[in-house]
Amino acid sequence: MLKFGHLKISKSQNLKISDRGFALLIAVVVSAIILTIGISIINTAIKEIILASTVRNSSTSFYIADSGAECALYWDNIRGNFEKKSAFRVGSPPSIIECQNIKINVIPNNPLQGVWLRDDAHLNLPCAEIEIKTTSVGPQEEKTFLTSWGFNTCEVANPRRVDRALEIKYSRFE
Repeated sequence: MLKFGHLKISKSQNLKISDRGFALLIAVVVSAIILTIGISIINTAIKEIILASTVRNSSTSFYIADSGAECALYWDNIRGNFEKKSAFRVGSPPSIIECQNIKINVIPNNPLQGVWLRDDAHLNLPCAEIEIKTTSVGPQEEKTFLTSWGFNTCEVANPRRVDRALEIKYSRFE
């Protein structure tokens, strides 16, 4: 029987002195493999969370752009259907429109109108910018180009700010 410090090895176990620490090496290698797999899983989960939040922000931006476009179409068509000029037609009297509980003064004095749907007190909320351009085609027809930009947040410095846009083209007849 051999004695190495507190370790006793008998000749019947057939261990060589060079085999000492082999179990420790295996334990370290297995631990490293498990740690690598664990870090990979955590890294994948973090990327999935970022991707999901990007999809959510993109959807929010798209829906607010759609809401802004629908609001502009409503105020353009509802006014036109009741023998009043559109709220956005050049030469129309100034008017106040309301979208998403936000009141907007519209003064149609040039062919390109731009309005914002946002709450200036809460810039972290979604908002929309709407541009309406009208071009006279003839005495009774106008072409209208409506572009609605939706933002998931109105904070310009936010690194996660996402914007989406919708463009609508149509004609108005008198």
